[in-house]
Amino acid sequence: MSSKLMNISGIPYERDIDDSFEKHPEIPNSVLNLRHMHMTPTNFRQPLFTEHYGEKFVDSCKKVLEIGCGTGRNAQFWINETKAKYFAFDTSPTSLKYFEKMGFPKRRYYTSLEMDEMIMKQKYDIIFSTYVLNHIGFSDSGGHDPDAHDSVSITNKLWPTLKEGGYWLSYELHHGQNKWKPDVWYQRAFVEEKKSNELLRTAEDVIEGCEPVRHNLYIIRKTKET
Repeated sequence: MSSKLMNISGIPYERDIDDSFEKHPEIPNSVLNLRHMHMTPTNFRQPLFTEHYGEKFVDSCKKVLEIGCGTGRNAQFWINETKAKYFAFDTSPTSLKYFEKMGFPKRRYYTSLEMDEMIMKQKYDIIFSTYVLNHIGFSDSGGHDPDAHDSVSITNKLWPTLKEGGYWLSYELHHGQNKWKPDVWYQRAFVEEKKSNELLRTAEDVIEGCEPVRHNLYIIRKTKET
């Protein structure tokens, strides 16, 4: 059964339906502020995977899930540099149009506009997000309304799909929409929900080449199958 995401952050997806894709297929300028306009790989491999867990861990991953894949910036690393099958969802139709333009081999990935049956029936070695949850934030229900699909309810729904011993990585702005704060997300989604997990790292930093903006990285290991 699919789980349709509600646009509680108020991002105007209707502006995706324009002619920018046809006029400028090389530049995803109609993806609004969801993703950076240049579709280049992020530095995920070095700071988050290789340095922390080594090449052996990365190479052993069979399935990974990205929350909010956008135009495929992070997908380039997983599909081009690893053997893992890449799964992802993003609520922006235009983002997924640009993703298809990347020309990845179809057998190496699966994308969807929602958390559908295919997404939910997998078991992942890694689930990760970059600058996605801070756009979604929290609903008034605090993540307990199954139809709200805020950052907490999304985490609650996906946590069972993570393998025991797998990693959840969230790299988000320190402040965001709908009262987003990463420590509040962790408290509500993991502590209050009593998930079996080990918080390995939280860190704030400044991205090189960008104006000083506070970011936060959470690395969480699933310690017990739930």
